Amino acid sequence: RRNDIARAGQGYPGHCGLYETGAGKPLGGPLGARRAVIFAREVIKFRVRFIAMQRGERVGLMRISAPVVGLGLAASIALSGCSKPPAQYAVEEVPLAQISADLAAGKTTAVAVTKAYVERIKAKDGALHAVIAIAPDALEQASASDARRKAGKAIGPLDGIPVLVKDNIDAVGMANTAGSYALIDNKPAKDAEVIRRLREAGAIIVGKANLSQFAGFRTITAFNSSTVGGGTHNPYNLDRGTCGSSSGSGAAAAMSFAAAAVGTETDGSVVCPSATNGLVGIKPTIALVSRRGIVPISHTQDSSGPMGRSVMDVAMLLTAMAGSDAADPSSAEADAHKVDYAKGLDAGSLKGARLGVLRKTQGSSDATDPVYSAALDVLKAQGAELVEIPPEQLEDLSQEQLTVLLYDFKQDLAAYLATTPPAVKVRTLADLIAFDKTEEHEKSHAQDVFEMAEATTDFSPTQIARAHDFHEQIRPWQLAAVVVSVIVPIALEIGRAHV
Repeated sequence: RRNDIARAGQGYPGHCGLYETGAGKPLGGPLGARRAVIFAREVIKFRVRFIAMQRGERVGLMRISAPVVGLGLAASIALSGCSKPPAQYAVEEVPLAQISADLAAGKTTAVAVTKAYVERIKAKDGALHAVIAIAPDALEQASASDARRKAGKAIGPLDGIPVLVKDNIDAVGMANTAGSYALIDNKPAKDAEVIRRLREAGAIIVGKANLSQFAGFRTITAFNSSTVGGGTHNPYNLDRGTCGSSSGSGAAAAMSFAAAAVGTETDGSVVCPSATNGLVGIKPTIALVSRRGIVPISHTQDSSGPMGRSVMDVAMLLTAMAGSDAADPSSAEADAHKVDYAKGLDAGSLKGARLGVLRKTQGSSDATDPVYSAALDVLKAQGAELVEIPPEQLEDLSQEQLTVLLYDFKQDLAAYLATTPPAVKVRTLADLIAFDKTEEHEKSHAQDVFEMAEATTDFSPTQIARAHDFHEQIRPWQLAAVVVSVIVPIALEIGRAHV
């Protein structure tokens, strides 16, 4: 009787296949939801009649015994797991945390989410130039995530979450160009530590985001783009810029090309694009996140950082990214300080915190000042103590900082280039300068910062100490943090700010 019912359901466009208990064989192929209910009802009827006949009871008068109730429960449980999530998933403006919750609840799959982002990139990135490359194995990564979840072995909240990473971070399967044709054949054999950690957490590395070439350290003149990826445009207004150097990461995250993005920062390159594109961005404490496998500017100031739609989103990413790495000695104490930043989010955690207020900075304007003041009111309402810092009491240390960065770049770039495959022909900053002078795509762009860095020989301990004097300047106020208006968000100018 079961086989007759099963055969009647063959070819029905259904949600799952039913399997005969113990045998592990398909029972008549896929059944639709309606057919499955009919099938379960008929199976239970059959079992009831069979048990009744065994006991010599009249079928119409029998009481349903515990084994039959158990059969009914088993059928119900089996059927409840039969419905599959929709094949499509709308990703526009959806926070990472919501996608994570939907994956955990079975409302979607990693494949559906990843497909949606890939299709969105292909359809909408033409005018933005936010993405340099889509990972060729993006859907394979997603399928592996779905398989883990189906087996009850989901790794954690980032399992199945597609993330874009800046194209100066080593990720196996894609070239790491830093936006330059000098590194067009730089296909790493090993992931950067931050990528390794994201993969370990189950994240899908969906592609590489555009950037200011060499993280904006090639020239002082305006070159907020790359020869490989072109000039990135702001998704809120194509006539406006994105800020850099994590320009593609900012535009891509704002445009919903991934659930979130990873940028890098030496001096504003995560914070500025985040502000300009209406996102949340975090530059972590130096070496809380390993720098191994990232095209550098300066080991003194470099860090990678998460960029996303909410504080929760970036906290979830940072939790996976942070940690010690023997290949980055400065990160030795990272594990001792790392926590679950998402679980640590608490509106009451600001009570008693002393926050410095630094007004009239470069982000000050008629548009941003009211938003800045409103944000301060929120912080105060949550218990923070606001401390005004007179700007005139802070000394400009930008020249000292530049001296350190120039020296570090020359040394640190050579150290990174030594790890690249033989196909990469430049091995020193001098090689890179020579390459740029003759290469078709590079020769029309200035490289004055490269040349300044190549001219460095050494700097004194006094200079590096002076470059860090900002911390000494604010130490008397005993502050937990300083709140600054960074830049005017384009989103705010046209009324779509994420405030």
